[in-house]
Amino acid sequence: SDPNCSLAAARATAIKWKAALVDGKNPAAERAANKAANEARQRHTFKNVAEEYIEKYLPSKRSRKVIESDLRTRFMPDEVWGLKTITEITQDDVISEIQKIVDADHRAQAHNSFGIIRGLFNWACARPSFGLERRSPCDKFDVKRIIGKKSRRRRTLTE
Repeated sequence: SDPNCSLAAARATAIKWKAALVDGKNPAAERAANKAANEARQRHTFKNVAEEYIEKYLPSKRSRKVIESDLRTRFMPDEVWGLKTITEITQDDVISEIQKIVDADHRAQAHNSFGIIRGLFNWACARPSFGLERRSPCDKFDVKRIIGKKSRRRRTLTE
C-alpha cells in the first residue's frame, strides 16, 4: 500500500503474498504483528524507559537533578544504550560502562552511577510491560570486585 511503489515491486509483493496464502499464512496479519513488535521495540528503548523513569519516579526524589544528569550524559546517548531495548542490555554492558568510570579513576562516581542504574532497572523490573521479567542486569553484581570497596572521605579542618 505504498503509493510510490513501482509496478515491478507491487508484482513481486503480490507473488509473495499469494505464495504465503497458499501455505496457509496470512501476510496482512504478519505485517500487522511485525508493525506492532517494532512499535513496542521503539517504546522500550533504554532512552524511552529512562525518560519515563525521569518523568514518573524522579520528581519525588531530592537528588533528581544529579540522577537525571548522570543518566542523560552516561547512559542515554544513542552510542551507549539509548537505542538498545531495555531487555537487550546485559550485565556485560553494565560492567563495561562502570569500568570506563573506574578506568578514569573516579571510583566514588562509579559507585554512584551503579546505584543510579540499578535503581532504574529495579524500577523497570517492577513494570511487566517492559519485559524484563524481574531480571535486572544489575542483579548478582559484584560491585567490590569491579569498582573496589567504597571508602569514606577523610576530612580534616585546617587552622
